[in-house]
Amino acid sequence: MKPVNYPSSNELRWVRPKRQRHIYELHSEDAVLATVNWKGAANASALVESANGSWTIAQHGLAQTIKDTNSQTDLATIKRGITGNITLSFPNGRVFRWHCTSFWRSTWSWVDADNRPVLHLKTGTSVQLEAGAQDVPELTALLTLGWYLYKQQQQEAAFVGAIVAITG
Repeated sequence: MKPVNYPSSNELRWVRPKRQRHIYELHSEDAVLATVNWKGAANASALVESANGSWTIAQHGLAQTIKDTNSQTDLATIKRGITGNITLSFPNGRVFRWHCTSFWRSTWSWVDADNRPVLHLKTGTSVQLEAGAQDVPELTALLTLGWYLYKQQQQEAAFVGAIVAITG
């Protein structure tokens, strides 16, 4: 795998190489930059692997944590707001916010503490990096957690839709 600051293009794409599995890869034009191994609809955990290392995303009630797979130390914490906005906090004090930036919920973005956009996940698979994003030390985490959160939101919506269909 290549590091996420490798690509010459600011356009990246999430792909699912094998339809029957919950493994997704982040691709630049010519390289795989990261993978997210989603554990499925009944389990909110995922394993992330990249050139920067590997970590797990796990849900514990309403809280979610990101832990280094080797040392089991917390790398970041995810907090959900009642409006759907999500805050990602790192131990070094850096904070990013994940929120919807389009009316039809087709674009989700990470912004920093000064409300400057870092990246945008569009229509589910396309990632647009803002100028300077490749210099953000947390870029790998933002890219992979954005995908994780997007997929989690899809699964939650499908679950609610199924409940509504059953209960009529």
